Amino acid sequence: SDLVSDAAAAARVEWREERDAAAYDAFVAFRRSRGFVDHLRECMARGDVVRVRSGEFAAVGAVVDLGTDLVAVRNDGAARIDVRVDGGVPLAVEILARHAGAGRAGAGRGGGFAARLLELEYSDAAVHVWVVGEREPLTGRIEIGSDVVVVNGPAASWVVPLWTGLAVQPASTS
Repeated sequence: SDLVSDAAAAARVEWREERDAAAYDAFVAFRRSRGFVDHLRECMARGDVVRVRSGEFAAVGAVVDLGTDLVAVRNDGAARIDVRVDGGVPLAVEILARHAGAGRAGAGRGGGFAARLLELEYSDAAVHVWVVGEREPLTGRIEIGSDVVVVNGPAASWVVPLWTGLAVQPASTS
């Protein structure tokens, strides 16, 4: 009976070790399958405050929306800033405070950076447009072409290829 009991105990230990190894392998597979937008979705769900950085550009706030290739952040009282998040823009997202506010559920509107540009164009309001590598935004009303954003400012107009557009924000918070 002791021999059977010892064999049963050894089998239980072996079974637990196999179960723990399988659980760990599943966790590692899950962790490795997660992409950039998956991490941003978690930040949005938790209500984290983040800093989205690219070169000298930085946007700080809670993640309030996600699209196919954009993340929108909003700081208290400020207009949302929509940042392009695709392979063409070098970005880093720093989590400044976890669970800092009310989280948001869902995946966002599902639109992308180009859809947000169209929305801002239709509003006919002035927009800040940050270009990759530049610290200061271009500001003016925007017109969207097939692969460009034309920013019509008070003193000048700029033609910006879409692939160099980094972020947009309504120029007025009112």
